[in-house]
Amino acid sequence: MNTTAEPGRYSVETPASDPGFYVVYCVMAPIYFTGLALNPLVLFLMLRQTRTKRTRMDRLLACVVGTTGSYALFQIVCQGLVLLVVNSPAYGSFAAAGSSILVAVITSANVMLAMERFLALKFPNLDTKESLIYYLFIVAVLSEIVVVLLWTYSTSNAVHDIQPASHVQYLVWMISMAVFFVVSVAASAFFYISTYIFISNRLHKASMEGQVASAHLEKLEKRVLLRCIVMSSSILICYLPRCIVQIFVNSETSYFSLATAIANIFAALDVIVTPGLMIYFLDYLRVDLAHIFLFRKIKIGESNSSSELNRNIAGEARGAEAVLYESNTQLESPTTDEGFYIIYGVIAPIYIIGLVFNAIALVVMFRTRDSTRLALHRTATIVIAITFLYAFFQIIGQGFVPLVYNSEAYGSFIGAGSSILVICLAASNVLLAIERLFAVKHPEISDSQARQYYGLLFFVVVVYSCVIVWVFVTSNTVDHIDPSTHVQYIVWVVTMASYLVFAVVFTVILYTWTYFAHVEKLALIRNYSPSLSPNDTQRIELSVLRRCIMVSTAILICYTPRLIVQIFVDSDVVYAARATSFANIFAALDVVITPALILFFPLNLRDELMDVICCGRRRGDLSELHVTRLRIDSMNRGLNSSSTRTMSTSFGSPVNSMQRNSGQRNTRTNGQTSSSMNRGVSDRFPLNSLNRVVNSPEIAVSPASEGEMSP
Repeated sequence: MNTTAEPGRYSVETPASDPGFYVVYCVMAPIYFTGLALNPLVLFLMLRQTRTKRTRMDRLLACVVGTTGSYALFQIVCQGLVLLVVNSPAYGSFAAAGSSILVAVITSANVMLAMERFLALKFPNLDTKESLIYYLFIVAVLSEIVVVLLWTYSTSNAVHDIQPASHVQYLVWMISMAVFFVVSVAASAFFYISTYIFISNRLHKASMEGQVASAHLEKLEKRVLLRCIVMSSSILICYLPRCIVQIFVNSETSYFSLATAIANIFAALDVIVTPGLMIYFLDYLRVDLAHIFLFRKIKIGESNSSSELNRNIAGEARGAEAVLYESNTQLESPTTDEGFYIIYGVIAPIYIIGLVFNAIALVVMFRTRDSTRLALHRTATIVIAITFLYAFFQIIGQGFVPLVYNSEAYGSFIGAGSSILVICLAASNVLLAIERLFAVKHPEISDSQARQYYGLLFFVVVVYSCVIVWVFVTSNTVDHIDPSTHVQYIVWVVTMASYLVFAVVFTVILYTWTYFAHVEKLALIRNYSPSLSPNDTQRIELSVLRRCIMVSTAILICYTPRLIVQIFVDSDVVYAARATSFANIFAALDVVITPALILFFPLNLRDELMDVICCGRRRGDLSELHVTRLRIDSMNRGLNSSSTRTMSTSFGSPVNSMQRNSGQRNTRTNGQTSSSMNRGVSDRFPLNSLNRVVNSPEIAVSPASEGEMSP
């Protein structure tokens, strides 16, 4: 389906004006949804096998499946759902660039797979570091293509959801993609043909010399090679029509739409064909699928002396790579692999949901005007940003990257990154408590003066982070979390425990101090205005503080079990693994709870969230009468509060009692609807803080903080 080419406008055409409408929604969309369900399932089953962590070929296969699943998700979300409602040529360029980059990544992964077979069979004695150079060369070429694509789409809009609109950028894009695709196909063909000829000659030689075991081993190697060739050929067949259409078919011809639709269908089929071939060729995937859908344990064949001999010979010759598809496989039951389902069935979905939720929360915070004007909103934005980084780090750093690159140095990097992000999360809560203290007890402190205290907190974070970096630089890790050396482990535990205890104690002290400052100020307000209702003042004054305390308490509750397990639970005890799993689940829940609390409390953020989810339609559908009512409600809230406090005019002078009485009469004449709506809103969340309630020398008056965590 093509979006309209008019600048600044992307919309869905009707079936009558868009011939590709039914192709997209009746053919391509179901294919991508099927691939989105199938690829994560296959990746899930591949990750649970210990062989995935042992052989490079299996890691590359998992990388291919993960990239294909990412391509299906990107097509559904970015090229399907979001592009239909986002009226921005810039987003159209982003979606087209992402689609082209993912196709380039899939092609590169297949070249790596072909080169892996070539190096493993023709150069079995090649050192790992030496072979890594060739893979890095492919990554470098891919990086150059990505840079060219980013430049192309950043300097030009996109038409037909894929190609740049400008002539120069279109030529650069077409030549780059065509050359990259042709070179990738030629390189894969060279690797596979050379490897096939080499293994065929060895098989013929072993058969002529009567070496039965060697001949059987070479047959297994040849079978694995043929299956890799079939998988790479399927990707070539799926993306070749799209390449041909983009290069040789003119967009002004009458059959361009039909040719594009057919090419897009072929490209979409890859998200089903690739995982389907994985399931067909990998025996253990079929066993696991049978276990999942039939709820019973299945064995492939029975072990005998001949198969055991062949497995031993293959293991000695090529490190078990040749028998990945032929060895007997038995699925472990949940009782013998308890932590597996917790990680991939509970923790991983939580982090993925948290990543999406925090991204939406960041969009909401940046769309809100208060996010750049109020210190509280800026602090809340920092908390959400750190939580987003933590979820992203857990998914990418500890999830996908180790599939293709896993070393002791990378494990140390993951351990250090996780610990530093936890330190930043605790520091963000201290920052939130400091901001509330300054806003309530010391409103006279300016932003420049407050930055000195924030700088001191940042210095403490840097010092602790340097200690963490030293610990993981001088020691390897256990499960990418704990240092393996005894001295570094003690330093790490003491550092993390002391910092978190310090952060918790300091946060409690700050919130307690702020609370008593509220109580003291409320006592002064009651003495200044005896007619003021204490219950009303508590609901208005303490609401923001209570909700900030809830956000900090949620983070404390989520990470306390993990700290307790790391300090007090010995890794040798029977229940250590189960305790660690539950602690990790609690820590993962924070990436969902924190943005939920921050978005739930302020009414303006909830409205902004609904605008984001509804893609701005709620805001665009507001009638003039509704807008007028919202303005009247805003005036009513200010006028109602004038009966309980002294308002400051633009010159800073108090408003007299006659103006307050007039304001009350105006409030009553605005109708029951707006007044009842005002009471409902004010009961849920205060509009104004009482930091500026009294313009009196006896009571400190905070600067304008209207809207802090409020509608």
